[in-house]
Formats: sequence, structure tokens, C-alpha cells
Amino acid sequence: MPASAHRRGSTVPTRATLVASTVALLTLGLAAPAVADPAPSPTASAPASPPSQEEVEAARQAAARQLAQVTTAQQEYVAATQRLDAARAAAALAAEQYNGAKLRLDASTRAFQAADAKAKAAEATLAAAKVNLGRVAAQTYESRTPLSGLEALVAPGGPQAAMERAAGLRTLGEVQTDVVRSSTDQLAVATELRLAAQRANDQRKADEQAALTARTKATAAEQAAAAAAETTRAAQEMALARLAELNRTSVDLERRHQDGLLLAADQRAAEARQAAAGLGGAVPAYVPGTPTRVVAGNPRAQQAVDFAMAQLGDWYLWGGAGPDRWDCSGLTQAAWARGGAAIDHFTGSQWAQTDRVPLSQLQPGDLVFFGRDAASIHHVGMYIGGGKMVNAPHTGAQVRVESIYWSDLLPQGGRVR
Repeated sequence: MPASAHRRGSTVPTRATLVASTVALLTLGLAAPAVADPAPSPTASAPASPPSQEEVEAARQAAARQLAQVTTAQQEYVAATQRLDAARAAAALAAEQYNGAKLRLDASTRAFQAADAKAKAAEATLAAAKVNLGRVAAQTYESRTPLSGLEALVAPGGPQAAMERAAGLRTLGEVQTDVVRSSTDQLAVATELRLAAQRANDQRKADEQAALTARTKATAAEQAAAAAAETTRAAQEMALARLAELNRTSVDLERRHQDGLLLAADQRAAEARQAAAGLGGAVPAYVPGTPTRVVAGNPRAQQAVDFAMAQLGDWYLWGGAGPDRWDCSGLTQAAWARGGAAIDHFTGSQWAQTDRVPLSQLQPGDLVFFGRDAASIHHVGMYIGGGKMVNAPHTGAQVRVESIYWSDLLPQGGRVR
């Protein structure tokens, strides 16, 4: 299937658009022969009789029936395309939700490791304080001496020596008090830090379970998309074969024609969404083809674009971040890492980590996002100019250059800071 028809979602060309294009085909290739005068015979001496009213009416009815059949076949092709696009969008969203869950798990794992290290350090300090407390307690016990009046008189050194020993005992008592206070404080600190580490570990376990659940859902969504691809492609081929028969063309020509109609409808829809958002400006016109060289506006963007272009032909893998398998956000993350910018491997984060720019102001290296709104972004690509992006589209496809005009293209892109 051509790049222009890989995902559409909810926006389709209007019935009037499809009918108008069909009428043009019929007028040029079908309807005119039905009512045209027969070629004059070389031996005829008089012009042929004009068609009767009944013949004209019959021709009109035949053209109308043909028009209805063409319209129906076109609608079947669009509906099949939508089903496939919806399945792939659901798979992409599930894959990005897994990326987000994994990102949160990585963060909570680092938080737990930091909290656990602090708790262990505090526990080591507490253990040392306990040893010190025991030593002071032993010293106090060994040096404890009753200072009776008789002892002060008869003890070696006399009263002066007794007074000095008493002063030493007071100092030892102060040390003991300080050690006990320090040990108590260390116990409180170690206890609080261990509780904090436990809370961090509980969060890590919850995030781990969430990541496992997200992975299971993503796997199921990928399988559903693969099944949808089999059934809807068959429906598309049947519709194209019928169109080729009705329009006296080929299946390949009909495929390119129908995909062109869808691309034009999506491009018009993107311009309407941008206008509705008050952003103004015409969206870039789509220029078919893969450029051999993309020129970006600054060295960082140039490095990012060059890296992305170098991955053309690599296969898609959800959760993939290289070196030769990519999902959409894994490719843009790696490309911009080459450009010297750190963005997360998650479309939601990449939206938040970039500055908004209207489609009419996109530059090579900017990111383009897809979803109903910012909260439901399921896909990202790297803009390279001419209405095109470098894109890791879906399972079973390779990294390629294609149109940015999918039906759920958001009216603003993202410029990496």
C-alpha cells in the first residue's frame, strides 16, 4: 500500500468529493460513449437516426447505476482502510502506553535505589553509634567511684585528687548523655529513611506490575492489528478490483487514485484543524518522493535528521530503540540524542519536552504528533520538509519517508529545545 494510505482514523473524504471524482471519470470514459452518435457508414447516404427518448433514458439510468456502484466500491475501500488504520492506531497507543509505563518504572526503580542507599547509610551510622554507646557505658561502669567524705580524706592524693576524679566523672556523664542523644537521633533518622525506602519499593513494585499489564495489552493490540491487516486488505483488494472493472482501469491505478483522494482529504482536514485552533497559515504541500539530502536549519537538527534518514529500511519493533529496530518514539529519541538533546522514549514525554509550532511553520528536525488530542498521542515522526516525515510506522513495516497527513495529525508539532 502506498505511504499515503497507512493510517487515516476518522477523517475521510466527503461523499461529494468521491462522487465528483467519479462523475468526472464517467463523463470522460463511460457516459459519453453511451449516448454518442454512431460513426457514419462510408456507404450511408443519409445521417443515422437520433436516439429515441427511451434510449437516452436507458443510457442515463445505466450511468446512474454505474455511478452508484462506483460510489459503493469507493466507500467500501475507505471503510476497509479505516478499520485497518484504527487497529494500527490502537496498537500504537498500547505500545506507547507501555513505553510510558516502562519510563515510570525506570524512574521509580532509581528512586528506590537512592532511598535504599540512604537508609543503608543511616543504618550503618546507627550501628556505629550503638557501638560508641556501649563503649561509653562500659567506661562509665568501670570508672564509677563513690566519693564519700572519708574516701576524700584517705584516698591517695587527698582531697585535691578526689575533686579531680569527681570532675572527670561529670565530664564522662556529659559524654554519655551526648552519645545517648546522638544514638536516639540516628535511630529516628534510620527508621524514617527505611520507611521512605519501603514506600519507594512499594511504588516500584506497582509500576512494575503496571508495565507488565501494559506490555500484555500492547502484545494483544499488535496481534489484533495483524489480524485486521489480513481481513481488511482482502476487502480493499475486492473494492479496488470492482473499481477497476467499473472504471475500465487497473487495480494499481485505482489504488493510487483512491489513496490520492484520501491523502487530499487528510491534508484539507489538517489545514482545517490548524485554522480552527487559531494558528493560521497554510499547511505544507505534500511532495512525493524520498529526498537524497535534507537540509536543516541548524547543526543540531541536521545531525538528528541525518541520523533518522540513515535508518531508512530498518524494521519496526514496538519498544525498539535501536540499533537497527525502532518504534516511533525510539527513533526520534535516538535521532535527537545524536543532535545533542535528551528526550524520553515516550510520545507523551516528547510532546511535553518540545515547544509547540504550527504545521505551517514546521522545519526539518521538528516532531509531528498523531492522536485525537495531546492526551491521546499514539505516534510521532520527524519532519523533513515537503509535507513528509521519517517514520517508523507499525509492525511489519520498515522505517521510511511518507506523508505527514494522517487523519489524526495534530495541528501543532514539536520543536526540540
